[in-house]
Amino acid sequence: MKVKNLEVGIKIGNKEKKFTNLILNAYLNLFADSVVDFKSKKLTHCAINITKNNFISEYSSTFNFDVLLEGSLQEVLIENTIINKYKYTEENTVANFSSLSNFNNKIIKEIAFGEYDYGTELFNIYAYLDLRNYNIIIQNEQPLIISRIDKIVSDMMFWSNSNKIKSPFHLTADGLHIIQGMNYERILPKLYSVGVGVLPYVFTQEFLAEELDIQREGAGEVVINKSFTNVGENDLYPSPDLYPSPDLYPQKPTANLLIYKFKMLREHYEDPSEPPVLEDTGLFYVQYKEINNFGIIEKLKINYERG
Repeated sequence: MKVKNLEVGIKIGNKEKKFTNLILNAYLNLFADSVVDFKSKKLTHCAINITKNNFISEYSSTFNFDVLLEGSLQEVLIENTIINKYKYTEENTVANFSSLSNFNNKIIKEIAFGEYDYGTELFNIYAYLDLRNYNIIIQNEQPLIISRIDKIVSDMMFWSNSNKIKSPFHLTADGLHIIQGMNYERILPKLYSVGVGVLPYVFTQEFLAEELDIQREGAGEVVINKSFTNVGENDLYPSPDLYPSPDLYPQKPTANLLIYKFKMLREHYEDPSEPPVLEDTGLFYVQYKEINNFGIIEKLKINYERG
């Protein structure tokens, strides 16, 4: 699975520059965590550093900044590809932080993208861009617009039991949101089972998620420890002198697909003060890929990497 930043745009007045940024390990880990328990991956905020000092690497988790902008997201789902488009503007400066107008004629040193927790007042950094060599200067009466485009691509094939589910939702920014009038609900994916089969919707062996030892290891890496045997069946080949017979039966086909099944669960709040209860919607999807080697399978790995 690839997580790639296609573009970061910084526009001041009529001048615009475009870059690509560093995706941090913490962001890859959100995708890995979402295989089992879904986590939001929205880059809700853009933090701008003008006066402070930072030493940022792919392992960083904190970022010092002066100005914080809240952004908007447009998400496009195309089967195995998800495109996220963000926009951050001065009009959405978060209260209790400085305004850009306080830094007229100052150079923007760095920007970072992540999620600001209004409760803890902490900024979780997931992507970073060093601008110190580009002489981008804040100018009053010249509005600042920061945008970004990300692309998340799965290397597995996709199938769903409903045309309402068009993409692997555990890779989306915040699940499936349904708004009908004044009613709002969120539907989240959860890994239900892993197994093998001959068709993406037919298991020959299936193991429920609660039966599996699922561990998080390196950055963006999920390891499923489950030993099972998938042996190729003896195939029967026709010959010129072989004719149909009542004693000749089709043999069991070899399971050649590795299948991950995700159920779509609706958040339901029985008590607003308590965490939501997850209800099965009956909707599900699978991600699957062909198996080239047969025999004993000791463990499975899923990796989320920078594109």
